[in-house]
Amino acid sequence: MQSTIIKKLAALLLIAAVLCYLFAGCYEKKPQPEDTISLLQNAINKFDVDGLLQCIDSEWVSQIETYLALRVGENGISVESFIALVKTVMPILPFASDGVVNSDDLPEVEFTVLKTEISGNTATVALSGILTWGEYTKPFAATVDMKLENDIWVVCGVR
Repeated sequence: MQSTIIKKLAALLLIAAVLCYLFAGCYEKKPQPEDTISLLQNAINKFDVDGLLQCIDSEWVSQIETYLALRVGENGISVESFIALVKTVMPILPFASDGVVNSDDLPEVEFTVLKTEISGNTATVALSGILTWGEYTKPFAATVDMKLENDIWVVCGVR
């Protein structure tokens, strides 16, 4: 009798484990626009150029590269060299200690998502924020247009 109960209990546990495994895949968390807003905030505050570019629509990135090619190219510097320079300098700015740049003098942004509306592969995110730069503090509001690009929400417009 006791072995029958153990066998039934083991079978129930096995069935429960299989069901959990199957349903866990069905309820996998999909990326949300808020995830990108958070990544964007972190990238801005850490001066992470690559992280910032990953949050932006590829068409915007192309436009930025074209603009840089025109502006930077006037000085005989390639866009690739300029971007490499920015990627090298930006992360070390917060650690500069020779009096040129104080980490308190660097800008920092904080976003608060107020409302998100998703319609298919596009989304609109209403947010408020605070830009702090040294003693200067500026609250702001923005509406961020986003689209799903390669299973990631990216910014494609700001109003």
